[in-house]
Amino acid sequence: MPEGTSVTFTTTLGKFPGGNIFKSFTSRLTLSTADDEGVVITSLVSEGTGGPAEITATSGGVEQTIYVIIDDGSVDVGEIILTSADASIPADGSSSTAITVLIKNSSGQPVPSGTPVVLNILDTGDPAFDPSFGTGGETSISLFTIGTSGTATTPLIASNSSGIATIIATAGSKTQSVTVLMGAGTPSGLVLTATALIVNPGEKSTITATLTDDDGNPIEGETIAFVLDPNNSNAILSAPSAETNINGQATITYTAGVNNGDDIVTARLNTNPGTNDSVEIVVGGQVSLTASPTTITANGTDTSTFTATVKNNAGTPVENVLVVFKDITGADLTEVQAGTFNGTGPGDTPLFTHGGGAMTFTISVTDDGYYSIWLYDKANNLVDMITSATGNITDREVIKQVPAGEYYLKIEWTDGPWKIDVVSELGGEIAGALDDFDKLPTMAIQNTNAAGQATYVYTSTTTAKTVMIGIKAGKALADASIDQVAGPVDSLELYAAPDTVNPLSESTLTAVVKDANGNPVFGETVSFAFGTNNSGGRLAAATAVTTLSGEASVTYRAGGRDLVTDTLRATIASPALSAATTIDVDASAVMIGSVTIERGSATLPADGSSQTFIRATVRDMDGQPVSGIAVEYTVSMSGASITTPVNTNDDGIAQTMLTSSIHSGICTVTAIAGGFRRNIDVEFLPGVPRRLSLNAAPSTVHPSGTSTVTALLADRYGNPVAGETITFVLTADNSGASLSAPSAVTNINGQAMITYTAGSSSRRVVDIIRATSVTDT
Repeated sequence: MPEGTSVTFTTTLGKFPGGNIFKSFTSRLTLSTADDEGVVITSLVSEGTGGPAEITATSGGVEQTIYVIIDDGSVDVGEIILTSADASIPADGSSSTAITVLIKNSSGQPVPSGTPVVLNILDTGDPAFDPSFGTGGETSISLFTIGTSGTATTPLIASNSSGIATIIATAGSKTQSVTVLMGAGTPSGLVLTATALIVNPGEKSTITATLTDDDGNPIEGETIAFVLDPNNSNAILSAPSAETNINGQATITYTAGVNNGDDIVTARLNTNPGTNDSVEIVVGGQVSLTASPTTITANGTDTSTFTATVKNNAGTPVENVLVVFKDITGADLTEVQAGTFNGTGPGDTPLFTHGGGAMTFTISVTDDGYYSIWLYDKANNLVDMITSATGNITDREVIKQVPAGEYYLKIEWTDGPWKIDVVSELGGEIAGALDDFDKLPTMAIQNTNAAGQATYVYTSTTTAKTVMIGIKAGKALADASIDQVAGPVDSLELYAAPDTVNPLSESTLTAVVKDANGNPVFGETVSFAFGTNNSGGRLAAATAVTTLSGEASVTYRAGGRDLVTDTLRATIASPALSAATTIDVDASAVMIGSVTIERGSATLPADGSSQTFIRATVRDMDGQPVSGIAVEYTVSMSGASITTPVNTNDDGIAQTMLTSSIHSGICTVTAIAGGFRRNIDVEFLPGVPRRLSLNAAPSTVHPSGTSTVTALLADRYGNPVAGETITFVLTADNSGASLSAPSAVTNINGQAMITYTAGSSSRRVVDIIRATSVTDT
């Protein structure tokens, strides 16, 4: 029950402690549950009157009554002898046995007629007393001895489930107990399951046969025979037979052969071969994953449905295979390819392969003049500008988000030597990475339907990127990806770098086009023109098309007039947007050639107080540091703060401090100086886990039904904690249930998911699952 549920206690004898346990007592007390375990505890304090106390607990219209003997010393009880007419009875809900209590006094003689005795049942099932033989309910009854024999007798009615019922008798200050076995009936049901229905050659699957009676009670001690027929993979079984345990289960191990094929394991009850069941194990098979649509907008609402299809080797759909969906975008399942390209003067690099996502370029060029480096695809289409510069550069790092494909670099205008290191994450196939896959957070769990299909509906984030989803069906893996693209054009920005030039010098005009969520928009045509042309300058082109970074660039060349300002404009036709910037022409000015940005740490705790330094370095066209330049800093995340502006020192350095937000996520810091803009990301990480909640959907299932159990882990500020291992335990397993895994890893939303499968028992019971964070909570 949820925390705060009211429970009212009443008693016919004795009192409960009231508001002040030492001064106030009451025969009626109402308390509330202190947590979601649904437990309320109080004490019964005896008074001067002895006898059976009838104690009733009531909550939400449901009540339960028990009896407790209050011994006032008036009854001389020296010994209790408690017996059952039968050591065991069938667990059929109707059979019964007589429970007899013999009470003797301290001299060994039967107690007088009318001596009170209380019987209580301790059992996880539902055996019951016949209330007509005494006062009370089905699990607690108050009796009185009859005649001079000192005995009292009542029937015990069998439960519908097998197990052991413990009956406890209390009279005076003495207690005694006896047990009665509720035995299973005739075997009637056999269910065969496998831990993995899809395996690769040589892999194993645990085969379990569960034997029950008509009421779903497990049957112990029966021999189950296992047969492989057909055996197309040349598989083997660890044993030809096994005996059922206390849970009615007999278990063996199946090991697939070296061939792909569809094998069938059949289990039969030795004493009745007609009681049998079969399960198909697919070795190899056909496991695929598709996505529809394959392109969605990065707006936080668009969706794509990933459909897993599982078929056997004959192409027949396989039902009831557990499919686990995981977001494997950027996961360690990808390989990393690195390459180094060297040359002198203009030229093209060889083709290299990229699996989608981040591509990192580290560039060194020795040249006094202007040069540029461009990324082209295999079909010779321009993808993006990597960099342009004037003068020497050393180990300049540029990161671009690029779709999967084959690419090459084009180096233009330089006469000097150059070196470019390329590091590319390779996505694609994840086969053979089962161990790594299991360590990743789970997005959804679903069993295949009659068509052999299971689905997961992915909802876009607001960041444009390629998303890759992987699945595990049995022990087979597959993956599919979608492109999460920018939405319609929402903003246009224009800047010049440098924004102050000498007469007849050049600057790069860059228009930045983004959608409403700040994603760069590819393929938009931007027009450039002068608003005022006081220097007599010119533009190298009137239009340019945005690259994957959302940038469209043209070269501006100042005229010969000094101490003037030119105004430049950029426009987009649809929607009608425009932006403007200025360039100062000054023969005495030091032209800024580059701005770089560094961070002290790539991550900070999301606690609102942790800090790291941010450093911008400003250099002129000759690569020398420039002092006295104001550097403006901006941050992208709410709650983060940074000191701005900061002037460069003699080393061209402007250093400031970034303070984290209490919100987790990526904070982009931008340094702006001389028209140059450089970004760097600092990730604010959630703190230690402090909040853990658990939910089951649905929370009520039929026998053998399933429910998705989700644990949600968060820090003190409510930030979801990803990458944490959550363990799941059945602390009360009354149905014979099972969990799909003992643990799971939290995903980006702080969620860890497993599947609960109820047992086959037909009686109404409650199972309890407890989740625990391995790290802290």
